[in-house]
Amino acid sequence: MGKNIVLVLNAILYNRGSEALARGLVQICKQADSTCSITLASNDKGFKKKANLPQVDKYISRIDPNLAIKCLAAGFGRILHMQKLSVQIAYHELLRSVSSADLVIIVGADNYDAHYNGVDSMHELNLAIAKRTGCKKLLYDCSLEKAHMTSAVLEDIGMFDAVTARECITLENFRCVLPPDKLYYFPDPAFLMEPEEVLLPKGFQEGNMVGVNLSGLVLQPAYGGSEELILQSYINMIDYILQNTSMGVALIPHVMNGADICALDKIYANYTNNNRVVYSRNEQLSAPQIKSIIAKCGLFVGARTHATIAAYSSCVPTLVVGYSVKSIGIARDLFETDEHFVLPVSKLQHVDALKMGFSCLYKNRASIKARLEACIPIYKEKAAATAELIQKLL
Repeated sequence: MGKNIVLVLNAILYNRGSEALARGLVQICKQADSTCSITLASNDKGFKKKANLPQVDKYISRIDPNLAIKCLAAGFGRILHMQKLSVQIAYHELLRSVSSADLVIIVGADNYDAHYNGVDSMHELNLAIAKRTGCKKLLYDCSLEKAHMTSAVLEDIGMFDAVTARECITLENFRCVLPPDKLYYFPDPAFLMEPEEVLLPKGFQEGNMVGVNLSGLVLQPAYGGSEELILQSYINMIDYILQNTSMGVALIPHVMNGADICALDKIYANYTNNNRVVYSRNEQLSAPQIKSIIAKCGLFVGARTHATIAAYSSCVPTLVVGYSVKSIGIARDLFETDEHFVLPVSKLQHVDALKMGFSCLYKNRASIKARLEACIPIYKEKAAATAELIQKLL
């Protein structure tokens, strides 16, 4: 009989990056143990119905979906200061599942980022998990800036039997605080996700489109940018593409529920009568289907990390509008530098910076594509090698 693996994602399905990560991680677990039983815990009770990953045996809620239970748990935490009891109530289904697990994998991603203000609640949950199970615990796929490595973060990370960084910057940051036998490096599992063919948007010219993604997240002042300046930068870049190349433009959201569309709508409003600009506005598309569209682009400019991973892994030359350490680290892993490959939001100080960045991408597209075609197969092998660590921990 196979081992029981519980995967814990602080994730929601309308973020197609979370879906891509989950698909890749499930694939890796099955590679480690083809007979294993996988339980997927997420923040989205619709994960089973919408994603329906065939290799997942059981879906549970990371936190109780019942609003009354949530309120009761919050009440215990705030009014009675009984944080441990509130965790037991809110996460009871997850805690019940980990008690019979052979391995618990908690996806770290960028959840320790100070912008999300979630370290305390994650720590209480991780403590509760540790008390419920004697199995090994893996903190997986982390990205974290050195400035955000507070004593509380380090205390939580130190609880795990193994920790993996998904790019070189986080790896170096962790080397300063974790023993070598606990620390590993594996690229993001989303690099392994296969595309699924889907009908292309009307007017989409395969191989001759610049895919464009913009996150509503980067329009927020917390990331150092100005909404007006960023929107105008995108518009100036698209104008440049239309005036100076034969390529079309495809606007592609990657986080649904209005999160990316709210920003892309503002851009598309300037091009509704231009048949060279198409808009993939279908929020029902899955992560593999979106990857299929991105893979058919000639170039890609994106802000969402997993949208750019879909492009990179399809060997599409990509410029990243970066807002965190993960985008810079991944670019350095692939190209040995982030210069000309990542334009940090905080450095978008004039409206032509993005246009100039695209111009460099366009001029060097052949050599960039050749580089990706050479390194992506190796990078995917590194991501898949996570299976060896899982086998070791089981």
